[in-house]
Amino acid sequence: MGPRLREGDVGFRLAQAIKSTLQRALVLRYCAMNATFCLIFIFALIAILVDRFYVRAKSARAFRARFDRQFLEAKLELSDPLYQFDGASATVIATVEEMGKRGNAGFLLSIERYARNQHGEYFLVRSDEPGAPFVKHVSHRIAKVILAEKYIESNTASSRT
Repeated sequence: MGPRLREGDVGFRLAQAIKSTLQRALVLRYCAMNATFCLIFIFALIAILVDRFYVRAKSARAFRARFDRQFLEAKLELSDPLYQFDGASATVIATVEEMGKRGNAGFLLSIERYARNQHGEYFLVRSDEPGAPFVKHVSHRIAKVILAEKYIESNTASSRT
């Protein structure tokens, strides 16, 4: 072991200066790494927020507009006029929207619209894909459960089923 440095020695002061310089360099390097990490984190957070509130909202608005057009064009033509559906003349009773993720498919918006035809029969129009919506007759028993206070009793023969 070599001689010990004392506070007044030139070597001690030099060692202190080197130590102080190294500490400042490490602190600056640490702060620079933290600043870089903070900037990356802030940009990532901004990207997530933009995706969540702008891109997805824009996508949902476009999907709703497309669904509204498809609903007006939707038709279900059967031999019995009681069970025919025409979206342009139907009365919308309720609309249910669900938003979420499906696996790796990304953001998904699903819209279900319950409507009545001019004979008082209930129909479900559902779409969760860019294609044409699914149209299905809904019995009065099921419509009464789903629509609750929005349900309107009908005098047609199918209302007893």
